[in-house]
Formats: sequence, structure tokens, C-alpha cells
Amino acid sequence: MNEVKSNGGNITAIPSSAAVSIIDSWISKLRDVDDSDGIVSNLERLKGELSNSSSIDGAKVSQLLSSLASETRELASDDESFTALANALDSGASKLSGK
Repeated sequence: MNEVKSNGGNITAIPSSAAVSIIDSWISKLRDVDDSDGIVSNLERLKGELSNSSSIDGAKVSQLLSSLASETRELASDDESFTALANALDSGASKLSGK
């Protein structure tokens, strides 16, 4: 979450190599959390997309960010830091989709 804050909440400003590292960290943390299979699966897809820096599909990344935002809200609806993360994911999805 610090990386998101340091970029003013703009997750699209995080370099893809740094984003992959952050995603790896989240995957490790979430593997043992109940009901997190969907988030882990989408994080793995997002990591794969960002790892292919020569041809990142912005529309696909936008869709994944939107899905992750929804899943994050469902998993930790009472946690303000997760709500902030979900909002940043939604914002990134909107930027990439041109909305």
C-alpha cells in the first residue's frame, strides 16, 4: 500500500517491474487466507500481463484491476486500508480504460 500512497494513489504510475514485486508479495500473503482464491488467480494473471512489458494489454489490465477492486472490497469490507486499495485499483482501471 505504501507504493500506492507514494504515487498519490495512482497505481498506473508504478513501474511494471515494481508492480510485479508487489504482486508477488500479495500472492504470498493471500495464499493462506480463506476465500482469496479469486484474488490470487487474478493477481497471477495481472503479474503475467505486466511481466510481458513489450506488449501489455491495457484493456486486459484494466479488467483485472476492476475485478481485483471488487474482490478486495468483498474480502475485507470493514478494513479502511483495503477500501483505499480497492479505490486505487478502480481508479487505475478507469485510467487504463479511458473513463
